Amino acid sequence: GEVNYEEINMFEMYVQAKDKGPNPMMGNCKVVIHLIDMNDNHPEISIKSLMSPVQENVAVGTVVALIGVTDVDSGDNGKTDCRISEDLPFTLKKSSDSFYELVVAQPLDRETDPEYEVTLMVTDRGVPSLSSNKTLTLKLLDVNDNPP
Repeated sequence: GEVNYEEINMFEMYVQAKDKGPNPMMGNCKVVIHLIDMNDNHPEISIKSLMSPVQENVAVGTVVALIGVTDVDSGDNGKTDCRISEDLPFTLKKSSDSFYELVVAQPLDRETDPEYEVTLMVTDRGVPSLSSNKTLTLKLLDVNDNPP
């Protein structure tokens, strides 16, 4: 049948052999099978918190989203890297092994861009690597910052 490393990563069994001679002899041994993990699971992105809408005058350095990234594979197959496109006024900062913060990197202006589509791209380090994407919509709230 099929085996899955994420469900069971080792099988252990006892084997007994017996010959058919006039005085049968018997032998016993223990067989242990260790599975090697394949890169068969895509990394997953989950949004833990999201501040939207965001006031357009929010300070640079403000965290607007907390993102969780997981991959159930083991070793390099389960190690992930997350990024966003570079043409946005946000940056992605790693806060722990499986969490990232989406941070305001430049001043925002609702009159120029009333909302942003931020696509998160996560790739694992397996060979071949697997990836996933998730898009967030961040809407900006207007503040009275332009004279009539």
